[in-house]
Amino acid sequence: MDDRTPMELMNEYSRSMDRMYFTYQPRKDQADRFDEQTSFYNSKHKGVTFILGGNGSGTTTTALAKAVKFLLRDQPPPRPATPFWFVSEGYPMVMDVVWNEKLFGRGLLPKEEIQWEKIDWYKPNQNWPFRVPLKPWPDENPDNYWILEFKSYEQGRSKMQASSVGGFVFVEQCPFELITESIARCRDYNYAGAKIAEFTPIDPVLSQPLEDMLINDTLPEDWAVYRCNTECAMEAGHVSRDWYNEFFGMVSPEMRDVRKIGAFASYEGLIYPTFNTRLHTDVGVSSMLVPGVRHYRAIDWGSGPDNAMVCLWAAKDGVGTWYVYDEYYSTDQNMNYADHAAAIMERHTWNDPMYFCETYADPASPGLARLFTDMGIYTSPALNSVIEGIEAVRVQLTLNHGESQIVIDKDMCPNLVRELQTYRWERARNSRLNPKDAAPRPLKKDDHACDALRYLIFTNQQSARFDGISTRKSVPKNKKRFINTDMEKGNGYPR
Repeated sequence: MDDRTPMELMNEYSRSMDRMYFTYQPRKDQADRFDEQTSFYNSKHKGVTFILGGNGSGTTTTALAKAVKFLLRDQPPPRPATPFWFVSEGYPMVMDVVWNEKLFGRGLLPKEEIQWEKIDWYKPNQNWPFRVPLKPWPDENPDNYWILEFKSYEQGRSKMQASSVGGFVFVEQCPFELITESIARCRDYNYAGAKIAEFTPIDPVLSQPLEDMLINDTLPEDWAVYRCNTECAMEAGHVSRDWYNEFFGMVSPEMRDVRKIGAFASYEGLIYPTFNTRLHTDVGVSSMLVPGVRHYRAIDWGSGPDNAMVCLWAAKDGVGTWYVYDEYYSTDQNMNYADHAAAIMERHTWNDPMYFCETYADPASPGLARLFTDMGIYTSPALNSVIEGIEAVRVQLTLNHGESQIVIDKDMCPNLVRELQTYRWERARNSRLNPKDAAPRPLKKDDHACDALRYLIFTNQQSARFDGISTRKSVPKNKKRFINTDMEKGNGYPR
C-alpha cells in the first residue's frame, strides 16, 4: 500500500511529467556552417563526445543540458550515490558558471530533482556545493540515485581518482590526461552518452592530442567531435548582435575561426578553413560518374620522405562539380621518375582523348614532363599562380544551392584530405602563431597533394576561359549526384 499523501503523489507525478517532457531545445543543425547542436545533443556515443565551438556559441549550455538529459531521462542510477563529475578549470568557475549560472540559475537542472537536505556544501552562503544528490528515479530502485560532484582542473590528477563514476562533463580546455583519467573511472558502467567535453580550442597545446587524432584519423572507436558556431547563435537570438559585433571587432583575423566555430588554434591561418569532411568527402566517388564526363590528372613532382610525388585523378561533370576519385602518393626514395610514371599508367586506363583529357603538371620541371611524355603520359604545364590558384580552390569549396562543388573520395585520397585540413599560411620566423600581417605564402610542408589540386582546378578554369567556355553554371536545386554502376576496368573509365 502506498503511504504517500495526495500532495506527495501529485509532486511525484509532476516529476515524472517533467522528466518525460524535458524542454531544452538545441538549434537545428547547419553542418555546412559548423553548427551541430542538435546532433551533439541527441548523440549517444560510448566514447567521449566533444563539442567544439566559438565564444557564446552555446557549447557549455548544450553540454550541460546533454548531461542533465542523461541523468534524468536516459540512464537510471545503478547504485546509491553514483557520482557524475562536472569539471572546469578552477573551483570558482565550476561553481559560478556550471552550477550558479547554468544548472541552478537557468534551471537546466529542475530544482524538484535535488535532495536539498543531503547537499554537501563548500560555501553555502555563496550557493557553492561540493556534491548535489538527485532524487531516485520514479519507478526505479528508491535506494539508487545520482550525485553531482564538482571538480576543477587545478586540483590535478590525484583529485580525479575514484573507485568508479557514471560519467563526466568537462567544461573548457583541460590537460588531456585528465580526460584519460576520467575515462578510466567509467570502467564499471561505460554508458553511452555519459562522457562529454566542450571547449573553444584557444590553447593549441591542450588541444593537440585531439587535433592529431582528427588529422590522422585515429579517433578511438565511437568517439565523436561536433561543432558550434557563434554566428548561428547570434542569428537564433541566443546572443545579441551588439555583443557579437563588439566581441568580433576585437578579435584578430587569425583567431576569428577559433572564436567563432571552434577551429583549432594551431590552425590559425588555415588556407582552406571551409573544407569540411562531412560536406566535401564521400566514399565510392568513382561510382558517382556517368559516361561522358571528362577526366583529368594533375601532377606535383617530388621524391623522398619530405617531398612526395603526387598524381590526382578527377572528373568534372556538366555543372562544374569536381569528383576527385583517386591519388598516387609516394615518398619512396628507391623509385625513380620512370617508376612513378609506370605506376601512374598502371593505376587507371587513359586511352580515349575525347573523355580523358589533360594531365596538368608542375611547370617547374619541364625535363620531367618530357620524360613522362616519352613514356606515354602527355602533360600540359600547369598554371602556378599560387594566390589565384588558392582562390579558385576556395571558390570550388563553397556550396551552390546547398550542393558541394567538389567531392573527394576519402578512402582513395587520404593524403589530399589530410593536407586540406592542415594547409596553412607561412608563419613569421619569431612568432609561434601567425601574426596579423603574415606574408601570404603557403607553408611549404606536407602540401604536394594540395598543390596538385590547385594545378587541376585553376589551370582547367583558366583554360576554359581562354577557350570562351564557362565552367561556372548554376546548380539546379534538385541536382543529384551522377550515379553509374556499370563502370568496369579497361573500358575507358577509371578502375
